[in-house]
Amino acid sequence: MPTTPDRFPGSREEDEIVFEEQSTDPTEIGAIRNVSGALKGRDSTGVFDLRSGGGISEAEHRVLDQLVHELDEDYYENYTYSGSKITNVTVWTDVSMTTKIREYQYTYTGSHITQEVIIQYDGSGVEVERLTLSYSYTGSRISNVTCVRT
Repeated sequence: MPTTPDRFPGSREEDEIVFEEQSTDPTEIGAIRNVSGALKGRDSTGVFDLRSGGGISEAEHRVLDQLVHELDEDYYENYTYSGSKITNVTVWTDVSMTTKIREYQYTYTGSHITQEVIIQYDGSGVEVERLTLSYSYTGSRISNVTCVRT
């Protein structure tokens, strides 16, 4: 009588797993099949080829208009002051100042900066996300910063 397969949890030692060729895509979420020589899997979004990779290319990633990215393009910066304090820095696509890329807004109480708002715009100049930093002080030194992304 042959031994039964190991159905217990834990590590197993196998040289390889061979999937017999099937003619149709997997029907169950979490299943993998060899369909005409291509490994196909199914997740909650549908069937996908395990070899096809995914995500976006390096070039597509580079141009995403997100706050987590440094600016990697030609631009023009414009500064606004209230007395000796900078209250706004606007980054534009060019000197014509028609399309915003990013904006920094600063609020002060006395000589202390209390809030910084960073706004990211898409390629059309429409706001896509905002990061608000609120500064707390102990004496004259910043003691902590609270950040909220919207």
